[in-house]
Amino acid sequence: MTKNSRGPNSSRSGTQILSVIRAATLLELLAENADGLTSKELSAAAGMNVSTCHHHLTTLASVGMVRMGAQHRYLLGPKIGELYRKYTSGTSVVQRIRHVLEDLAARSGETAYLTAWRDGQPVLIDAVEVPKPGLKPLRPGYTGPAYSRASGKVLLAGFSEEELSAYLQRTTLVPLTPYTITNEDELRAELNKIRVQGYAVDREEHELGRYCIAAPVQNRTGRTTAAVTISFSKDRAGDTEQLADIVRDVARTASFDIGDFI
Repeated sequence: MTKNSRGPNSSRSGTQILSVIRAATLLELLAENADGLTSKELSAAAGMNVSTCHHHLTTLASVGMVRMGAQHRYLLGPKIGELYRKYTSGTSVVQRIRHVLEDLAARSGETAYLTAWRDGQPVLIDAVEVPKPGLKPLRPGYTGPAYSRASGKVLLAGFSEEELSAYLQRTTLVPLTPYTITNEDELRAELNKIRVQGYAVDREEHELGRYCIAAPVQNRTGRTTAAVTISFSKDRAGDTEQLADIVRDVARTASFDIGDFI
């Protein structure tokens, strides 16, 4: 069972409805536990008393969001699948990509991109622009060396050893700026670092004056299918860690939302 005290945070905005937050927490816990959880296990994991948890579960069951399985264990109900089918059929992949990028641009204050691997290279699929002086935005369809771009490095980090070796065999690591990684061992070390920390940074490696941060969008098997990226001036270099947290958070949402559709 997922061990997590997910009780509603007392610091939440007063405009939020506590019972809705609790119900969402219970659904998330059930989604993470395919064998189901008892009311007692759910109450402990959600940080609410057993009586309150039971009332929420019976209400969710009455509308098909949860159901009772064997040994009094609660499971997600058929309504969840119905809602998902309506969501995926009613909203195109293009729209969902746009929502992801709009969220990333709004939270970071920077231009946001989505890039995927196409025909042996990283291709920019869509962008939401936040105009900034001195930075020329990249347009959908843009391509460029994977090893020098944050998005490209994220995609390379998701490759198998066989895929990465094949890429390196056919690619000459040409310096685009004085900061471009042009040594294979250094690039491999950089990709290992990206796998551990969950994001990549381009510190003027592709273009002088431009920084980028990218994080992987993954499908349900954990395969990287795309990268979400922000591009910003080196004047914001001091904000890199804060911006990386935002990019990773959006990438996690994007993985659930569009990871299987790219």
